[in-house]
Amino acid sequence: MTGASPSIAGGWPLFGSRFRLFADCGCTESSGTCLLGAHSGRGKGTIGACNVLGRLSYPLYILHYPAVYCFIDNAQFGHSSDTSLFAAVPVLFLGVLALGWAGLRLWGEPASTWLSRHLLGSKITPGS
Repeated sequence: MTGASPSIAGGWPLFGSRFRLFADCGCTESSGTCLLGAHSGRGKGTIGACNVLGRLSYPLYILHYPAVYCFIDNAQFGHSSDTSLFAAVPVLFLGVLALGWAGLRLWGEPASTWLSRHLLGSKITPGS
């Protein structure tokens, strides 16, 4: 079986060409982020960017799952063209980033502030 993709029970393709495109974009973005972090100095801008990315990491981690699952389901079983799926990747990325920022500001930071005040008795605010 040359060129065959792995499959799950029932014979449905697990990693089709559309999923590979999405996975390749994610791996490329992650590698680029690591390289930028590894080769940058420790100026105020770098520390600030790391602080923002660190604060965003958990909301992005939690909120990206539904979007990715819907995208993969549409890519595998939907009737979308490759062009429309390729155009959906940047929209999905920016949408999840906006949701992550909203999640951070609306429930992440307020919950951390409340918990630190009531459980630790601390006046320190998250992100400072």
